[in-house]
Parts: sequence; C-alpha cells; structure tokens
Amino acid sequence: AFYRIYRSGAGEAAQAAQQIKAIFNRNPSVVSGEAIRYVGELTFKEVEGAVPRFMKLGLAGGTVDVLAKSIENKALGLQQVEQALGRVVGTKDPYWGVAALYQLGLANEHFAEILANPPAIQGASKEDVLKELAPQIAGRKQEAMKWYKTAQDTVSQFKVYNDWSIRTLGGVNRLSGKKVQFDDYVVSPDFLGYELAGSMTSSLKGDRQ
Repeated sequence: AFYRIYRSGAGEAAQAAQQIKAIFNRNPSVVSGEAIRYVGELTFKEVEGAVPRFMKLGLAGGTVDVLAKSIENKALGLQQVEQALGRVVGTKDPYWGVAALYQLGLANEHFAEILANPPAIQGASKEDVLKELAPQIAGRKQEAMKWYKTAQDTVSQFKVYNDWSIRTLGGVNRLSGKKVQFDDYVVSPDFLGYELAGSMTSSLKGDRQ
C-alpha cells in the first residue's frame, strides 16, 4: 500500500517512501519477495545521480603534480560512488542490485577511458604519460569487468532480466572487444522477488584498487 502511494506521486509519496524504508530498517530479515524490490528501487533512486556526478570530474593537465592531484580526486570520487551504490547492493534486492553493479562497472570503465586520454603535460609526451598510467588503466578495466561479471552472475542466478541486464551484457562485450546483436538477447519478464545472496553483497567489501 505504501508503495502504491509512493508510485502515485501524490502529496503523501515522500512520506510513504519513508514508511517503506522505516519498516525495512527495523527488521530487514522479515522483508522479502516483491517488497525487497521496493526497497531496492527507493534506495537506487536516492543514489542514481552518483555516477553522472562522478563522470563530470575531469582530469587537469599542465604539470605532473596537477595531473596526479586530479587523478587522486577522481579516485576519491569513485570511492563515493562505491559507497552510494553499495547501499543498493546492501538491500539484497537483485533486481536493482543488477543496476547498481552495472553502474559500478561503468564508473570504473569510464575511469579507465579518461586515464587513457590524459590532458597535455609540459615536458612529457602523451606516450610517456600513457606508459606511466598503463597499470592504472589496466587495473580500472579489470575492476570494471569484475563488477560487470558480478552483475551478470546475479542475472543468471536470480533470473531478474531487465534493461540493466542488457546493459551489463553490453559492458562485458565492450571490455572483451566483442560485438553483440541485442535483437538476439531475449529479456524475459521478472515477476518474482528474491533476496540477493550475501556473496554478492560482500563483493563490495573485497579488494579495491
């Protein structure tokens, strides 16, 4: 009932959302099935702006120190993205968890791309700069693939195909250098709610670069 009010956009929508979160926070273990998806959706909507904000953080050139500082700031921004999206994964909702896991992959893939196209540095050629940044670029690509694969595993395990599962497939294929015809990728409707496995949640607490 609270979710219906929230989705209606009526004046009580915000209050209904707070009620949903309050019920979940009091005892998460008793919230299951379709109700878990409602919590996942609310949490995702709260943090979905994290990745677009992160992508607006550019790298600065001119000197080595300036570039290094901007890379450091970018890395701090990525940590904030991980913390924000970790809240979605923490709900254990696989439906919106796939969206969060995909965006974690996307954020790392974006970081790799921006490192691969650094701004000009005085006294250093682009080739020299790229040589220095190569380990970081490779590391971010590996991290991106890890999140895409985790999202893909979640799709397979819980059968929660949605638009985000299609994007996940695209991410895996981009980093693998493959092309895919999405016409051949059939998305089945997902009607059942499941709880995301603890192993998926613990991925956020694993090794980070």
